[in-house]
Amino acid sequence: MMILGVLLSVLLVFIVIVGVYFNKTKKNVVLGILLSVALMLIVFLGTYFNNTTKEWPKFRDRVGVSTKIELTSTTMDPSWIISGMPKFNSLQYATSHDNSSFSGLWEAIGPAKFEFHYKVDESIFILEGSAEIEYLGKRIMLEEGNSMHFLHGTVAIWTVPERIKKTWWIHSPSRLVRLRADMHSWQTE
Repeated sequence: MMILGVLLSVLLVFIVIVGVYFNKTKKNVVLGILLSVALMLIVFLGTYFNNTTKEWPKFRDRVGVSTKIELTSTTMDPSWIISGMPKFNSLQYATSHDNSSFSGLWEAIGPAKFEFHYKVDESIFILEGSAEIEYLGKRIMLEEGNSMHFLHGTVAIWTVPERIKKTWWIHSPSRLVRLRADMHSWQTE
């Protein structure tokens, strides 16, 4: 893949030189612009395929294979815990071929109240138990069978009376989406 990057870089320099030549002599401005656009497309596709294909063998090896995975004890940033001594268990059972999304299970055993700071977009589905969520200025009761979505850059306060177990899917938004989210305040006042 490194060779592909070098070849694309050499091609980029060549196309830019040709584009500048055609634009400078005004013989064929359109051809220069088309060559420049073609180069940008080639570089974009090369970068995309280089980033996604290196994880494909790992993803392909998991297709059609059953694997036993156990929930394991996890921790939370102690400053996020508001009250109680919650216990957390989780596991990750899936990763996309390009490492942009992940799925897993998570449970919290209370009683407890804690904050959760979302660094990625997350969608959840409640499998067991319940919790009250304070999110974006609303109070929401989550129970078995409910789903909810959380945005990158937001904070939710979870109140777990006994226990809650959820399946989750997280997606790492692109840099552009993260920049937009950072510029926009999702929290209501």
